This record gives sequence, C-alpha cells and structure tokens, in this order.
Amino acid sequence: MILPGDEIDDRSHYPTSTGALRELGLVPVNAERHPPLLWIDGFITMETAEALLPYQRANKIPCMDYLCFKSTIFTELNKARKKYPSAFNFYTPTYVLPDNFPEFQRMHSSICSRNNEAPTWVIKPKNGSCGKGIILINSTHEAEEVQDHSVAQLYIHPYLLDNLKFDFRFFVLVASLDSLTVFVYKEGIARFCTEPYSPPSKQNKNHQFCHLTNTAVNKMSNKNPEDFTRLATEVLKRFGANEKIIWEKVKRLSALAIAGLYPAIMATLPKYVEPKVESKTLFKPKTARDNKAMKSSISKRRSLSPTREMMPKKVPGQSLKILPALNEEEEEAATEKTVVKEEPKVELKLPEETANKESTEKDNEDIVSTSRTSEEKFQLKEIRNTIPRKFFHILGIDVMIDENMEPQFLELNDRPSLSVTVPFEMPLKKTMIMDSFKHVTHDGAVTNIEAEGSGWEIAYPSKDHELNSQVALAMTRKSDLKYSGYMPGKGATAMRIVDSGIKKEWQKEHRARFEDLRQSMKAPKFVHYTKVIL
Repeated sequence: MILPGDEIDDRSHYPTSTGALRELGLVPVNAERHPPLLWIDGFITMETAEALLPYQRANKIPCMDYLCFKSTIFTELNKARKKYPSAFNFYTPTYVLPDNFPEFQRMHSSICSRNNEAPTWVIKPKNGSCGKGIILINSTHEAEEVQDHSVAQLYIHPYLLDNLKFDFRFFVLVASLDSLTVFVYKEGIARFCTEPYSPPSKQNKNHQFCHLTNTAVNKMSNKNPEDFTRLATEVLKRFGANEKIIWEKVKRLSALAIAGLYPAIMATLPKYVEPKVESKTLFKPKTARDNKAMKSSISKRRSLSPTREMMPKKVPGQSLKILPALNEEEEEAATEKTVVKEEPKVELKLPEETANKESTEKDNEDIVSTSRTSEEKFQLKEIRNTIPRKFFHILGIDVMIDENMEPQFLELNDRPSLSVTVPFEMPLKKTMIMDSFKHVTHDGAVTNIEAEGSGWEIAYPSKDHELNSQVALAMTRKSDLKYSGYMPGKGATAMRIVDSGIKKEWQKEHRARFEDLRQSMKAPKFVHYTKVIL
C-alpha cells in the first residue's frame, strides 16, 4: 500500500489525476532522484520503461497503447476464442480488415443465408478514438472499399432505455502482472445517444446521434452533456433484479479480456534493463524503503538459491573459502579478511593474457573482483525476473447491453479520458485514482484484495473457480508478438508507424527484408547490410 509522504515522479496534467496524487499526500520530486513511483497520464515510452530502477513502479504497462489498438486486441482475442470458444463468447464476431477479409466474407454470407437479410457491420479504424472514422455497412462490397486498417464488428442490437441506445465506460485496474490481479471499479459512466433509436438501415446508417454513443460525437448535437451522460450505477438500477447479474458478468468479461491480452502483454515487456542500471549503484538503493522494496520480491528465490554456497570457483593452487550470503557491511568485512594461501611454485594465469607472473596481492584482487561480478550478475538476473511487477495500469473498458440483457465487450482503452465533461466526473475519476493506490504496493505484490473503503472490486482471482480456470488457461497461450527493444525494424514504434500508414509500403518492404536477414543462421555476417537497409 502506498503511504502519504512517498515520493513520486509526477507527470500528470489532468486536474483529476493531479488532485488525486496531492490528496494522497504523495510528494512530487524530479525524475533524476529516481523516486519509487512514477505516474504518467500519457503512455510510457520503452526508453522510460527500461530505465526504471528495480524498486520503481510505473502506472503504465509498456506497449499497452499498441496492444489496445482495435486490430491488435481483437487479433489476440480471436486467437483465444478459437482455442477456448465457450469462455471467449463475450463479444460479437469481429474481424481485422483486410487481414481477415475471407473470414469476414464467410460470416456475412452465413448470416445472410440464416436470416434472409444482410447484417449490419460497424467499421472502426484500428487505432481510432472518440468515434472518429466509424461507419456502418451492409455488404462485403462496401468492406472492400475500406482502405485503412480497420475492424469489422457485427452490429449489436441494443437494450434500450427511454428508446435510446447507450453503453458503459467502466475502469479496469491491472494491479500486478505477477501474479495477474484485476479489479473493476464499481462506478462508471453511462453514455447515451441523443436521438431516438431506429434499427440500422440504408436510410439512417449515417445518423451518428442515433447509433454512436461516444461522448465526443454526441457533444456535437444540440444537447447538454448532462442530458446524455449519467452515472453507471444509476442506470444499472433500472435493470431491477438483473442489476447484480449484469454487474457480475461485466467483471467476468473484464477479467477474460485482460487474460486474452495477457500473453501479448508479457511478450512485449522489456526483457532487459539499460546498461547503466547494471552498474554498482543499482545494488545500493538510496533509502531503507527503496532497499526493502527492491529486495522483498527476490528474497524468497535467493534464500533457496545455491549459487554462492554450491558453486565456488576453482583456482589452481589456491583455496578460497566461500561464505554464506551476507549483507553489504558483512560482505565488505569478510572480503577484507579473506586469506588466500600463497604457493609461489604455482603460476596464476589471467584470461586473455600471457602467462606472466603476477603478485599474490594482484591475484587476490582478481579473485575478489570475480566474486563481486558473479554476485552482481546473480542479482541482476533476479531483478529481471521482477520486471512484470514494475507496472500497474488503469484501463477503460466499453460494454454494451444487448437486447437479451447480455453485456457485450466493445473495446479497451489504454488511456481512458481523465478530463471532466460533466460535474460528476471530477469526484468519480479523482476517487477512482486514489482508491487504486490502496491495492498497489512498492514491490508489486497485491495484498489488499478487499481494501476498506475502496471502490475497486476484485475480478480476478475470483471466487468463481470456473472463471479462474478459464483465465489461467488463456494466460498460457503463446503470442506471436515479440519484444525487440530498440530494434528499428521490429520495434513497437516502427510497428505503429507501419500500421498507421506512414510510408506503409516502404516500411513493410524494408521491415520484411530486415526480418529475413535477422532470422538467417548467418545473420551476424549481414550486420553492415542491415545498417544500410535501415
């Protein structure tokens, strides 16, 4: 749990987030001080993520902006659905275009044959937001004309209130990735259309105020935002006896949506820390709290490790006493007292050097230096194992209730709006951020599942054993995405540039050539060629 007085690298710029951090009593400091907490209202760059010290935690998961692209998330969810169809049935058929056009075409034809009428599809730009670029279509010919990378989602026939279409924006907290812990905030935002609903047709499919619930879209109508934006709990009460059932289903689909994306999240996490982090300063945190946060997550593994006790280095003619794991002061004292038996007739040889005789004092220094390097390498390996615990994240999840009162997943948003459109959003979003810190700890372990006074409700792990099994199975799926650090041909930034259409064909051609070379068994011989290509 985060406490008042904790230092934070505050990069917030919304009144809701800035006010929440101040009210929590967190102390903003310069990034150069490497405080234990980092808050960013935007997205975290890979450079920032890799530069985090072992005891630091950030409120953004790296690459989540890319993973929440509609094309990315539905690619991952469709793979999970193919493997576990009964679990991943919480969203309507959705296809990435143009990649999945044949599957989209087959589904469209199947529905036409079954219902004797063409279904309506919602075409959304793969990385669009605020309702921009959304269109409705009724034929595969219209889909063929879509030039940009998009998703086609079968239109949901909605449950109506006051003859208006609506959806919900809830908030999801991924408190830790190791082990995965997911919360859903009990309050959210209900967003209504501003025109009475009519089933989609050729005549009205361009009527945005009738079909699109996005606040940014309906703000362009003549209605006041307070007329089409309400608290989610107030709207859920209108479902009567079904209120609790719907809420539990919302938590369930939230947990499964994160589980479906989990393999991609883990595949794109940083796999190493920057070289400067490998220096000796890495192992000397500034404060006792930082030291405790850094060591607590690896203490159990280290206590079981036989590295120092079981693997002494052999030196010809020398005997070196291997001591149990010590703290820093004891280790320095022990190092000073280490005695190496002198045998003049044995000649010590240093790696990559000639067999010249060196003094016993010099030899002893080399042995101690080697021991320290091994220790640092061991600690660095353990620190890398804690990378999944460095990050937590608040996401927005959009859900629509269909005509059968079943919640349907629409999309995830890696940066849900923290701005204020209507008055009730200020206390809602501010309190939501403050409550999240009741479930976030310095070492990444989640201990306060049911923190007193928190509005966050646990979605996973759940008391529902079937859901736990479904999530656990989904998490074991392999993702095709890979982390590649600063590799310009396959880095997350380059992938976003390619997918966004900037120099699309040029980037695709050169990235494909680069990958061919990189995958070759003789890749080291092509270093100069890859530099020229990029």
